[in-house]
Amino acid sequence: MIQSKLILDIFDLIFDEIESEDLLRQQIQFLSEKSYEHTGIGMYVYFLADKEIEKYKIPTEKATNFDILGNPTEMINGVELSNEELNILADTTVHLKNGIIDCIEIWNKNGEDYPRDEPVCYELTQSWLEIPKRRRIKR
Repeated sequence: MIQSKLILDIFDLIFDEIESEDLLRQQIQFLSEKSYEHTGIGMYVYFLADKEIEKYKIPTEKATNFDILGNPTEMINGVELSNEELNILADTTVHLKNGIIDCIEIWNKNGEDYPRDEPVCYELTQSWLEIPKRRRIKR
């Protein structure tokens, strides 16, 4: 089970209005944080998935992107993370592999070091929707 409030909030916003929204939201309950990779200006959070997640795998028959091993991949982005005090203005991207959530990438566009510890205070904003439809989460 995912413990990170930030990760759960990103999932809450990023899957809005996409084709496989219901399947992706169902996958969350079968994920747990596996590892964190700090990149300096960002972070990757990798997930471990229970076998039951396979029931909620999104279809990959029409995939056009593949990794070097031939696995279908997809990226979902459009949620911006900000914290003025920590100089964070970051894009967040959910990476899928074989139709299953694989990891989240956070990349600080300010070029500043991204903190190793998860920010407690932050604002997440949907950036792909028109302003009246955008949802925000502020903690």
